Amino acid sequence: MKKKHSPEKGSEIAKSGFKAEDMVVDMLNGWKNSDIAKQWLKEMNVEIIIGDVEARRKKGKEKSDIILDVNGSCFGITVKKFECRGFNQIQRGSVSNMAKIFDMSDEIRIIFSKMCGVDEYQPEQLLDETALKIMYEARQVNFDSNFCDILKRHKKFHFSELSDHEQTILLSWLEKNKNRIVSILFKGRDQPLPPSWLLAIQQKDSNILRSKIVAITKAISHYSSGDITVSDNGIITIGKITIQRKSGDGGRMAGQDLQFKMSPDDA
Repeated sequence: MKKKHSPEKGSEIAKSGFKAEDMVVDMLNGWKNSDIAKQWLKEMNVEIIIGDVEARRKKGKEKSDIILDVNGSCFGITVKKFECRGFNQIQRGSVSNMAKIFDMSDEIRIIFSKMCGVDEYQPEQLLDETALKIMYEARQVNFDSNFCDILKRHKKFHFSELSDHEQTILLSWLEKNKNRIVSILFKGRDQPLPPSWLLAIQQKDSNILRSKIVAITKAISHYSSGDITVSDNGIITIGKITIQRKSGDGGRMAGQDLQFKMSPDDA
């Protein structure tokens, strides 16, 4: 099983991402002295007038991490840092908030609530003693003891523990809405300046080891391509995006969030 990040580790990852964005802003503003920034601008097919490039970090709830103004034309850039082929969070939030963002029906929202262990939708709250005992006995047969403990600690249903009807309608909903879900993940909804570009960087200290920038439309097409699958651990993959319970927050409510992840190195 994959190792879970502690809250402190999660905070370090977030801060590292912010530092990466600051570094990209500095490089773009100083593009004349940066071969890497020059290459980014070249791949974006922007025609540069000397001195007319200005980059800044996002403000408020802007979906783009960086806003780039080139000769009066603005572009949004979303930045994702990666280490080898590690995964990067693209979006997370409470199931109720995610339901609003992705226009989930109540039925789909409830299914995700069960899989995330949201209060009022936990096995101990929905099943009687007999059904709960049968579930726990089945877990001992189907999963190792460590994973059984995780399921119980997270107070969640495994995908295989949902009814056949619930499994079918969830997978059908994901298949029907796959492209739209990935588009919202990358571009948001009703954004004044949604990202036009995805910049993936592999960084060590203050150095960028590798980077690539691709049009967001190309990224959406790439990450939405592929089948919908469910792993043995109950993690759902749509195309090249994984969906799972956040976890890793020391029992705090944020651990019940619905999380979407991707591998930036795969862009």
